Amino acid sequence: MTSQPEPARQAIGRAGATAVAQPHPATIPLAIAVVGAVGVLIWVVALQTVSPAEINEFGLVAAIPAWAYVGCAVLACAFALALDRSHVAVPLAAGLVAMLILMLYGAPAWIEGVTRLSAAWEHVGVVDLILRGRQAAAAVDPNEAWPGFFALGAFLANVSGIRDLLSVAVWAPVIFSLLYIAPLYAVFRALTTDGRVIWLAIWLFFATNWMGLDYFSPQALGFFVFLVVVAVVLRLLSRHGGPIDLPFGSPRLRPRLTAIANRIGRSGEIPVTSLTRPRRAVILGIILVILAFTATGHALVPLFIAAALAACTVVGVVRWPTLVVALLVTFGAWVAFGGFPATGGGSAVARLSESVAADLTTRLQGSPEHQIVVSLRLATTAIVWLLALAAVVQAAWSRRPTVTVAALAIAPLVLFIAQGYAGDVLVRVALFSLPFVAFLAAQTLLAGVRTRLSTTRLVVVATVVLVSMTSLVVTRYGDERIESFSPAEVAGMTELYRVAPPGSQFVAVVGDLPWKAIRYEDYAYRPTGAETYYGRKDELVAALSSYSAGPSYLILSRAQQAYVETILGQPREAWPNFVTDVMESARFTTVFQNGDITIARFEPDSAQQ
Repeated sequence: MTSQPEPARQAIGRAGATAVAQPHPATIPLAIAVVGAVGVLIWVVALQTVSPAEINEFGLVAAIPAWAYVGCAVLACAFALALDRSHVAVPLAAGLVAMLILMLYGAPAWIEGVTRLSAAWEHVGVVDLILRGRQAAAAVDPNEAWPGFFALGAFLANVSGIRDLLSVAVWAPVIFSLLYIAPLYAVFRALTTDGRVIWLAIWLFFATNWMGLDYFSPQALGFFVFLVVVAVVLRLLSRHGGPIDLPFGSPRLRPRLTAIANRIGRSGEIPVTSLTRPRRAVILGIILVILAFTATGHALVPLFIAAALAACTVVGVVRWPTLVVALLVTFGAWVAFGGFPATGGGSAVARLSESVAADLTTRLQGSPEHQIVVSLRLATTAIVWLLALAAVVQAAWSRRPTVTVAALAIAPLVLFIAQGYAGDVLVRVALFSLPFVAFLAAQTLLAGVRTRLSTTRLVVVATVVLVSMTSLVVTRYGDERIESFSPAEVAGMTELYRVAPPGSQFVAVVGDLPWKAIRYEDYAYRPTGAETYYGRKDELVAALSSYSAGPSYLILSRAQQAYVETILGQPREAWPNFVTDVMESARFTTVFQNGDITIARFEPDSAQQ
């Protein structure tokens, strides 16, 4: 046997040693996933030491121990390392995003274990009502005008055999957010082939989504449908890859506008999936069915979808406005024959003024701590929008395609005219714009990256990821004293439903209670909506005394007191003084009382003293 020369043997030995030293391709993603899981474990263990009683005017952040944020730092580092590769492993990135959702969106469930938000309890009650084959008058219950979500919830409850819907509602933000991952990926994948931009955009969406509209509600399902529709349109029904042909403007002006649009950049980076006409027709038919369902589910979601589809039509991604027209016709027919009007009368300018004024007035008032939380929310939104604007400027300079995503980000702004949701429309506009704003922000943070991240860029990305996580604890859960309910409050309402006969009236100072989830249609409730009887003792007593269909019960609770102090900005002694004044003005018989709730039956013969 001929022996190898010494230099050749040394080279072979070095090559073999290098081959042995290199990790298996699956080792690094697995190690990163383990690191992320360790971060989740640290966070969850820390939350087990939290007492809900420690939540103060700044919300949940005051109760969470400082060492819990070590878990956030560990997960942030794991996610930054996952992006430090030219090819991002989809299962790894999706798993890390799911960990983020489990940590932050599941925090109230880990700590409190009780369904948050009075609206979620009400929605559970409507589904329960359908399951029992009952019906509430639409004039009493506005949810009856938009039954799509509730009918679907009742169907799924029947199929699955689940009857404890409150246990499902506790985890609804986690469940819905996990559902959002796939359509978000599909939307962003239609806009870029860069996996790092896609997953950083998804992370920023969840880490800056302080709006909290993903609870057990029609709008949470509607947002999922919105993402699915946009994803299908961009991937299967669009005209990606070709020049933009704007479908508006005069014959003289249109060529100039088209030239400007194409100079900024074409609508997308990847060509549309090739489909035969029959398959395209089938997909279009399915989308129309989905849109018809959405039109029966919520008063605003169909309008957000229509705005997005209109934006795609304006920039030339969709050739014909068929979907927009079909959706608006379906929605208009439902409003005319099956539902309530979604918006009030008056001019668009008047509705815009009223909506913005109501929203800003409602959200900028309150205690100093609440105003700080609101300011942080506005600052978070402003920073993400500024990063998005930077991406648009960069794209215009380098002629990269951003027209479609910029149009989709701006489209929800037209919903400011929705007077019917005055006081909340700004939050919904921010949510439906956020996916596309987050995408542009991710492009800014990763601009110019072609291979691995530099050390500086890696530190920047890790810092942004960590700061966005930790700030969400403040911006999303800053009103936790109001939005959460203690087991003691739930026990009090459970006892009330046990002793109060059907036909009774339940009256609270503020409608911030865990009520309406049981035999919803058998009782009357006051106040409705965002009304409050605080500071209006005579009206409160009149509401109790004027009801003649059954006994009236006054409910005073910890969450109502938190609302008065936080949102109305009243000092701590104001609530006890108001309660004393009310109780002294009429005769009450206490039927239940603990540290967090007092329930008293009103005696009408002694309404005035």
